[in-house]
Amino acid sequence: MVVKGVVQCAEYNLVGVKVKGGNMLYTQGFTECGPAEAGYDESRVDAVKRHFQRLIDDGEIQCAAYCVSRRGKVFMHGALGRRSYQSGDDTPLSPDCVNYIASITKVFTAVAIMKLVEDGATRLDVPVREILPQFNTPPYNAITLHHLLTHTSGLHADGGCFDNKYQTNYWDMIDKAHKLHDSAKDGNFDWIAAALGTIGCGLASKPDTEWAYCSFGFAILGAVIEKLSGMPAEGFIEGQIIKPLGMKD
Repeated sequence: MVVKGVVQCAEYNLVGVKVKGGNMLYTQGFTECGPAEAGYDESRVDAVKRHFQRLIDDGEIQCAAYCVSRRGKVFMHGALGRRSYQSGDDTPLSPDCVNYIASITKVFTAVAIMKLVEDGATRLDVPVREILPQFNTPPYNAITLHHLLTHTSGLHADGGCFDNKYQTNYWDMIDKAHKLHDSAKDGNFDWIAAALGTIGCGLASKPDTEWAYCSFGFAILGAVIEKLSGMPAEGFIEGQIIKPLGMKD
């Protein structure tokens, strides 16, 4: 079944072609040229659709939208899946739907680390202890930048990732340590040392043995960016990623 229509967008009228064939519910977005004109293999467009559809079919995600440009022109733009999680509501996701996105800053953190690698400031296999001395003690001394980027460091996962009544929260530990900290006597507060020194059992698993989603690991990567660049992580990201790309929103 093919249904043609126009989806209203704040900036332009988005002409959409909704295709419901088998299990796929797809909406074509606005493009400025074809893949070939952008120097892109057109067969890979279908590969993107199949990839997202597999994730939807497996129940990993509810829906997905993508927009890809090259040489200043958008050549891939579309959406798959249902807009609502409510049973029986088959309203398709449109490419201009506003979505709740969590942890989007991790993308910028990861790109910033890769920029530092590209510039020769570090390598992905470098142990974190060589950059942040707080990690120069067992069991943290075996953790590398790659482990932090891939959530395989062995550090404790975010709360709610596992059913564990003994779950330890780094942020709570840091908060408790900060309340006990006397800056006049103890000097500047070291949040990394506070977290690693009060976490209890150290690591949840040995590095490189288990995947567990750890936002704290990306906070550590922010500290790595600061140490290597000599400026706050947000300043490095602003100057090296945001402004060069002309990102305004």
